[in-house]
Amino acid sequence: MRDAVSQQALLEIARSLGGESDPQPLLRRALPLLVRRTASSACGVIALDDDGATTVQVTPRVVERRPVWAELMARAVESAQGTDRAVWQVAAGDVQGVHHTCRLPGYGLVVLSRPSALDPRLVTALVPVMEVLARPLVITREQRRRELAEHGLVDLGDRQQGLLDALPFPTWMTDRAGRFVEVNLACAGWIGRNRAAIAGHLPPEAPRTPR
Repeated sequence: MRDAVSQQALLEIARSLGGESDPQPLLRRALPLLVRRTASSACGVIALDDDGATTVQVTPRVVERRPVWAELMARAVESAQGTDRAVWQVAAGDVQGVHHTCRLPGYGLVVLSRPSALDPRLVTALVPVMEVLARPLVITREQRRRELAEHGLVDLGDRQQGLLDALPFPTWMTDRAGRFVEVNLACAGWIGRNRAAIAGHLPPEAPRTPR
């Protein structure tokens, strides 16, 4: 029974994730399958990182707007700090039903709300399902972080070049070998070559800032 549930859920989840590079459409397909396979009434994904906890997706969406769901999310995050289990129950005060929190390794948590507790065999089967679901989420988050970092570097470079070009006198930066890395417009005009022709080259004689 446990193996059958696990294999079927893994197959459905894996098929739903194929080719996605954005967590939102990925989870819009995967969470309804998870709700059906676990006979749950609602399911939510929480991302955990250095900035804290963020609700990424909830199915059905109407549940996310209810104050009780925010309480459930907070209880799930709090309870995760006090256990190393892969799946555990969460007490959530006035929130009706039985609530289970599952770890998404390397990414965050999944919260399942059901009318009754999960069968122990299904709890065991959920562990590999969470691992399958977590992998693309971790990858897409790392991709997003790299894209933001690269975009930030480009913006920083553009601002730096703008500041250099605003200087009315020749200004340049070189690497350890003395090759030009950045030159401003005044420097390019002074040398008499365009910036593309100067960058990466060693000048025959290092330019001196004119007095």
